[in-house]
Amino acid sequence: MPETPSAEPEGNLQELILEANKLAAKLYSGTSDISIFRFPRTFREGNEKYYKPRTMAIGPFHAHATDLNRVQTKMINFSCVMGQIGGEGVMKALIAELEGLEMSARACYDSDQVVTKIKSYEFSKIMILDGCSVFVVIVQGSSKESSVVMPTVGSSHGSVYDLPLDYVKLENQVPFFILESIYEKYKQDNPNAASSLSEYALSFLGMTILKEHKLHAPEPGQRINHLLHMAKMALFSLPRPDSASTMTTVVSMGPDKPSSSSSLTETRSASELKAYGVNFRTPKVGNNAYLQDKRFLKNGLEIPKLMYNEITAPLFLNFLAYEVSYHSMEEHAVISYIWFMDSLIRDVNDV
Repeated sequence: MPETPSAEPEGNLQELILEANKLAAKLYSGTSDISIFRFPRTFREGNEKYYKPRTMAIGPFHAHATDLNRVQTKMINFSCVMGQIGGEGVMKALIAELEGLEMSARACYDSDQVVTKIKSYEFSKIMILDGCSVFVVIVQGSSKESSVVMPTVGSSHGSVYDLPLDYVKLENQVPFFILESIYEKYKQDNPNAASSLSEYALSFLGMTILKEHKLHAPEPGQRINHLLHMAKMALFSLPRPDSASTMTTVVSMGPDKPSSSSSLTETRSASELKAYGVNFRTPKVGNNAYLQDKRFLKNGLEIPKLMYNEITAPLFLNFLAYEVSYHSMEEHAVISYIWFMDSLIRDVNDV
């Protein structure tokens, strides 16, 4: 017997177009709340050490990794923060405030089974304990009198960079507004504290993973999604209306000499450009250039120096993973920079 069609109205399928357009507009305008992602599948193979924390799990993605959760360390840092913000009464108010931010914090994470299955109490507990641990490291990590408790980096981890690198891995983040909520309570009891948490965060980055680079503070009102995002902004600027020099300019060669061109098919390597009389130089001392700020000078190309060490590859891979996942056209500075540098450096003769 044939099945009787349901009398329930089926709706207008044409509305799918409107829904899709709204979603695309939200994603590509950068207004989507999602800013903490799993590493893209294409980046994961063979790169586990670059995306998985090696010393301490931060946030929900790796919260159930028993060897990384460091509950005792996090509880000690929680107690440290409680003492720094004015005691139990203030901490109770902070806990209530962070509990109220649960839905906003959840919205920052790319949904997967791990995040969606975490109950409200457990998720808020992660935000509170992990937020306090990151806060302590950022604000007090550089102080000689610091009571910061960190896991010891043993020889099994292989690098002194393992610990600070964990704090800028894409899968290992807490929303920056969670840290700012803690900081607001801290400022109330510490009148000599800096005006914003971003000042401490920039100092932390400058003393650890980015200590060999010129760093830039976020512009007033600029949204900071998390610590990885801030590290990226410290090196790469967002596009500015008057910033022709910050865009990836491609060099092409005609019959006689190189010229500026928008064509992506006529790029030349550094050795080829040198053969045509183009000299390469770095900005003068004191120059405030971001990494992607390139300038064409008379018979030369000025490119800021990138200090390469053992942390550069994992850091830039996390930058790339963030840009590939975060659907904002303004957040593709690293992709553009790597494409440009790859076009210049093709073999050992270009170094």
